[in-house]
Amino acid sequence: MKLNETQRAELRQLFEANGLTKDHIFAHRHFVIVTRAGIEVIQAKQGLDVTFEVVKCEPDFVVMKALGRKVGDEARRVETFGVPRRRIARPNTSSRWPRNARCPVPS
Repeated sequence: MKLNETQRAELRQLFEANGLTKDHIFAHRHFVIVTRAGIEVIQAKQGLDVTFEVVKCEPDFVVMKALGRKVGDEARRVETFGVPRRRIARPNTSSRWPRNARCPVPS
């Protein structure tokens, strides 16, 4: 992936401000992803708390809610949803859905 100057500067600033290394990113041909380990480094450095909640869990999809807040600043929070879906496997290929994935049992 080729970044423009602004994107490169923003990524450099993110790296320097949080002590990230090249091991904390995954560079795909079309995009750059900060890995889970990188996200955890940023969370610790910036004092961020993120919680996840399963909203709905079905055999072919799950709805997750993530709530993020900066510790000590309760007024600032971010909420987002993610909906990963199992890809329908073609013959002779494996499904992308983890075989051991299970919905949590309500308490």
